[in-house]
Amino acid sequence: MLEEFGTYTEMTADDVSSRFYQSVLYSMLINDTIGTLAWCFADFIIPERRPYLSTPHELDFGITNHEGRPKLQALVFKES
Repeated sequence: MLEEFGTYTEMTADDVSSRFYQSVLYSMLINDTIGTLAWCFADFIIPERRPYLSTPHELDFGITNHEGRPKLQALVFKES
C-alpha cells in the first residue's frame, strides 16, 4: 500500500504532476500492491489556521482544486 504521495501545485506544472501520478499508479499496478492513497483529495484555503501557518504549501496537494474542479492528476486516477 502506498499512501500520501503527491505533488505541490505551486512548484510543479500540471503535465509534470499528471505524469508523476501516472508513473506511480502504473508502478503500483505492475507491482501487485493493494492500493494507493493520494495526498490529498482537495486543495483548501485556511492558511491562518495551525499547522498551516508554518507549512502553507500543504494546502495545494489535492487532486482537485479548492473549488472542487479536477486537476490533471484526478483524470489520471480516473483513467487508471
